[in-house]
Amino acid sequence: MAPPSSLAGAVPRSAWRDVVATAQLAVPLMLTNIAPNAFAVTNLTLVGQIGAVELAGAALSIGMVTLAMSVLGGLDAAAMALISSAIGGRRSNVRAIRRVLDHGFLSILLCSLVVWPILWNVHAIALMFGQEAAVADAAQSVMRPLMWSLLPYLAFRLIRAFVGSTGRNASTLMVVALGVAVNAGVGWLLIPGRYGLPALGLSGVGAATFCGSIVLLAGMYGVVRADRRTRRIAWSKRSWRFDTQGFGAFWQMSVPIGLTIFFEAGIFYAALLAVGRFGVEQLAAHSIAMQVVSLAFKVPIGLGQAATIRIARARGAGDAEGAARAGWTALGMALVFAVGTAAMLVSIPATIARIFLGSDAAASVGVIFYATQFLFYAGLFQIADAAQGVLAGMLRGMHDTRIPMLLAALGYWGLGLPAGLILGFVFGLQGKGVWMGLALGLGVVAVLMGLRWASLARRLRAAGDREGAAIVGPFGEGASVAPAEAN
Repeated sequence: MAPPSSLAGAVPRSAWRDVVATAQLAVPLMLTNIAPNAFAVTNLTLVGQIGAVELAGAALSIGMVTLAMSVLGGLDAAAMALISSAIGGRRSNVRAIRRVLDHGFLSILLCSLVVWPILWNVHAIALMFGQEAAVADAAQSVMRPLMWSLLPYLAFRLIRAFVGSTGRNASTLMVVALGVAVNAGVGWLLIPGRYGLPALGLSGVGAATFCGSIVLLAGMYGVVRADRRTRRIAWSKRSWRFDTQGFGAFWQMSVPIGLTIFFEAGIFYAALLAVGRFGVEQLAAHSIAMQVVSLAFKVPIGLGQAATIRIARARGAGDAEGAARAGWTALGMALVFAVGTAAMLVSIPATIARIFLGSDAAASVGVIFYATQFLFYAGLFQIADAAQGVLAGMLRGMHDTRIPMLLAALGYWGLGLPAGLILGFVFGLQGKGVWMGLALGLGVVAVLMGLRWASLARRLRAAGDREGAAIVGPFGEGASVAPAEAN
């Protein structure tokens, strides 16, 4: 892919190669990242035809499950970084990759067993945080079947992290498209009860998501089994054996990543609970704005994952310059995208909000009014949001997880959330004030993570990344495969 002739003279050819390499990894990851948001947008659109109370309740349950999925995404994010580092080495450790996957699946099962009881009690949690009783009832109706989708979806993400690390992402797009189609089709049939099927109402939302998640897992497993190279790397005929050292190393990276994601995703769910105190209309509007923001965020997340893979591979190969260049390239691409999404959200927020609501404009006028305000502020923080999302991925590629975790805690919970609550409740700005606080938190975290990356990139270049080739050490010795064969 050659650069445009008008720009070729101004931009070094190596920079274009980095852009192309990042895009080739990032685009499939972006599209596969859309799955949970496509599920949520489809479900909320169907529920939005019923009423604002039902929409608000569905948003609470979907938001709670999404938060759990996001936080536990630290497991597949760690797997992606560790596997990419192994692949980047001169002799990739196949046994290390298998151990990462084994420990990931065990961790997913254990975490699901811990989270399920929390999700089951969504009704009590909603009431505890001051939500209306009707909204809590609706949330419970959605949650009871929805919560079981957690385990298959997390397993899908772990397998996808392995496939993404090897660079074979194209097949996953078909899997995601099929899963989204199944979710939409089952919801369309079961929520109102078409063609003689039972009308499950809000419970149909959870049933549709569970069916879609099963399809995602089955399809992703099929992708790995169909490819001889990925099948040989991921699984063997040997029996699974628990490795205490490897399991500990896996969690040593997973926990800070998960907490970083929690601090970011958690502030948005805390904002949802806070906005819910201002009434059903603002809660419904907040859920609409959040789905739009989350959908737009999938592009920076995909670029961040591509940066994780490319930086980890470069460090594994001892290429300090390549690692730094890969990070800056991904960040620049994310900022260009964020300018476009910011312009759209600021210029046509009302048009975007109406997509989620039914044809009864009079009944939806309040929701549209608040959603327009929230989407406007979402547009203002798009650049900061994109920057911090990519920077987090860049730092994971450097295996730097603890400092980003602390920076996220400071920016989101030390500054952003308190500011939003003060503006919303003390100064009477309500939901609008909460969104101002979100913008502040994202901006602070973006700046702090940017400074952290700049510092590490300078040190990496100066030191020549002497430790790069030893990244897979904690996973022990084992059978090897040449990078070209694993790649």
